[in-house]
Amino acid sequence: MSYYQVGGFRAHSEAWSRNYDDASVIANIGAAPGPGHLRPDGAQGALELVFGVLPNGATNILLTKPQMIELTRNHGYRQPYHSPHTASSYLSLSPLSFDFPSRTALERKLEKYKQKSNKGKKAPADMIDNSPANKAYYYDGSDTTATPIGRARAFFEHNRVLYRTLMNSIDPASLSLPEYLPTKLSELRVISFAYNNWRVDARPRHERLGSPRLLDIGWAETEIKNFVSNKSCIDQVHCTIKENQTFKNASEPWTFLHGVTETMRLEDAGKKLKAILTRVASPKSQNEEFKDTKRHPVLLLVHDAEMAMAVLRHLGIDVLNSSGIDFFADNTRISDLLEFPAVSERYYDRKREYSPRRGPSVKKEEAVDYGYPDDRRDYRYASSASVKREDDRWRGGNRAGKDSRSATASSSSSYRERSTTFEAPPSDSGARGTQKVYVIDVRALHSTMMNAVGPDAGSIGRIAKDLDVAYDAPSERNGTVVTYRCCAGNEARLLLEFWVAMASGADIDTQNAERSVTLEYDPDDLPPAGPAPAHAPSFDPFDESVDPNDFEPAVAPGESGSGGGPHVVRAEDSDGWDEF
Repeated sequence: MSYYQVGGFRAHSEAWSRNYDDASVIANIGAAPGPGHLRPDGAQGALELVFGVLPNGATNILLTKPQMIELTRNHGYRQPYHSPHTASSYLSLSPLSFDFPSRTALERKLEKYKQKSNKGKKAPADMIDNSPANKAYYYDGSDTTATPIGRARAFFEHNRVLYRTLMNSIDPASLSLPEYLPTKLSELRVISFAYNNWRVDARPRHERLGSPRLLDIGWAETEIKNFVSNKSCIDQVHCTIKENQTFKNASEPWTFLHGVTETMRLEDAGKKLKAILTRVASPKSQNEEFKDTKRHPVLLLVHDAEMAMAVLRHLGIDVLNSSGIDFFADNTRISDLLEFPAVSERYYDRKREYSPRRGPSVKKEEAVDYGYPDDRRDYRYASSASVKREDDRWRGGNRAGKDSRSATASSSSSYRERSTTFEAPPSDSGARGTQKVYVIDVRALHSTMMNAVGPDAGSIGRIAKDLDVAYDAPSERNGTVVTYRCCAGNEARLLLEFWVAMASGADIDTQNAERSVTLEYDPDDLPPAGPAPAHAPSFDPFDESVDPNDFEPAVAPGESGSGGGPHVVRAEDSDGWDEF
């Protein structure tokens, strides 16, 4: 699919405006009739454009080629003189919708892409996108080099695409995704996993990662459509760890609201969770028998992926080389699940310095810049041969897909009215195959969207407040306000709500603007300042005469401690469910 930029730096729409005044162009796009490519749901339906995230994190508002043709024919515009962009120019492409009437909202959005004067920069190469929306991402003057923030923003948008695919409310072809994607992802299992560690653990983070003092775990499995419509889950579990019952967090007990809490040994809890992750299929209800024999991919929602992986290891689930399970925990792998072409095309054309269709190639040594860690598993998958084989497996059973795609592009009917059932190719993992688990860090999604800062950044309370999700954990006991309660079973369900709230919303920048609030902190609620003790009191965890909860945590130099007030989460050093 080809894409044409509307508004902003060196936009294709400049060919349709006079003296760089694109007001009439915006008005014509906003007033597009329907049904058509611009407004597929009819005359009063939403205006559907495309939101593209460049490798450095900057964004463009785009028209697909069919939309551009529709616009030029309706208003007598000439075809843009610049070559169109391709999907491989972007790390992500996602839907951008404007409810009817659309003109005012579109004007507000494009206003942020207006350029300021490049006075003094006569050479075209010296000119950069200095619009309010994008200037912060051009600190290196490049939009072709992937940056951490670029990958993080694209990861957020991929989650929006994934959600809409699961809800069957997306036109895959408009985003350069395969037509069979809704059928493929209809087999996706969604599981959220939560945990609580002992908060009085004063060890450095790397030691806590190596051996977490785990108090409880919880998980919930659901089908997204059912969860959105009636908040139902297929399975909800809460387990407390028997070996660590002597460890207590200074918090109000929070009763598991969705079942009965079990107390299990660490090893048994790990086996039970592993059985859930590797289960061959999901029943439609708790009473339905399992009849499917295929291992469907799993979307695993967690809070703080690094610590979550450490907890899984502690439970006996080998996240690096587990027999039967292959975890994908870095934020680029979701594009593999979506089969977004910007990933695979880079590897097909390694030897080509430039391709008008696919853009610059990426050499093997540059792959890390696009978010692929230099490990055996990623390069095994990313090699052009293996990616090609996987693509062939899917496309082999759907040769008519190419013809249907071109027919779809020329049709003006609503994509929601088209048939979304395609002949499903053989699954790439059978009953004895490897279980693929794609890990989504919900805390990272929130942090990327909100640019979260402050003493409560990343906490459950902060995320719930920003996303307007009901969270009734604070309570009052004997006149003292308890600022958090812990139950991993309830928190697993919260993770589902958090993900749905973000993934179902508007693009990342619009959500940031709509959800941003100024948080005020009471100084009495913050930990006291002062020098930290050099060492924490030591104790023998096997000495039954010692209560480990009598020990206060030591605070490493330069870090905040809990003091006498509520525990305050550190964004870079959080175990998960701390409150402000």
